[in-house]
Amino acid sequence: MKKKSLIYSPEFDFRLIGIVSTISDIKMAWELKQITELEIVRGEYHEIYLEKAAESQLFNRFEAIENNDSLSIYFLGNKSPSGYLVEELKNIDFFIIIKGFEQQEFADDLQKQLKGKPTIQAVFNIDIQTLSSKQKLLMA
Repeated sequence: MKKKSLIYSPEFDFRLIGIVSTISDIKMAWELKQITELEIVRGEYHEIYLEKAAESQLFNRFEAIENNDSLSIYFLGNKSPSGYLVEELKNIDFFIIIKGFEQQEFADDLQKQLKGKPTIQAVFNIDIQTLSSKQKLLMA
């Protein structure tokens, strides 16, 4: 019997913003809520299973989804007790994933507003295609 293989190549059709800050993820989620005026709620943990270590990493996740699905925002911590979500960006404390039709305009405006906050040291626009661990950023 012939074997068939399925080739899966996910689409990374979202904007990624990296944030450096010393405040907690809950305080940062509150800051995002104040800036965006969206209802940001704590979601389930973002879980990454590490086959080599046979364990899971859990990262805090907050989310906001517009009623018409035109915009979805996910806010993730980059650090957990067992490691980093994106190893090559250890200096980043938080990630904001922005999906939807209005992602470009919203992301640009959000970055400008975040840069003006005294609790935030740096804000970066991150090119997803350059990350070797970009699969960890996919949402189920």
